[in-house]
Amino acid sequence: MFRKKEMDDVMCSIHRAHRPDGTLYVSVKFGEETTTKGDRSFTNYTLEGLEELFERSGFNILKSDFSYDVRPGREKEKMSKCDWKKSTERP
Repeated sequence: MFRKKEMDDVMCSIHRAHRPDGTLYVSVKFGEETTTKGDRSFTNYTLEGLEELFERSGFNILKSDFSYDVRPGREKEKMSKCDWKKSTERP
């Protein structure tokens, strides 16, 4: 798990490694906090926070929206989801 303060560096690395004009789909739990479930930790984002992170990292938004988890027993868990395209400009 990466903490929010580390995510800009992580996303810039993903941008550098991503092929030109490549697309990326991301879906994360909705929220602003870091949560733990069992021995796993999750960094959650609001839709606006996720959009800001990817834009700072050099990705252009193709589509962004909310959804709900489709796994049994998790249907009430809200998700932030976005489709991105790599910008030709470097962040």
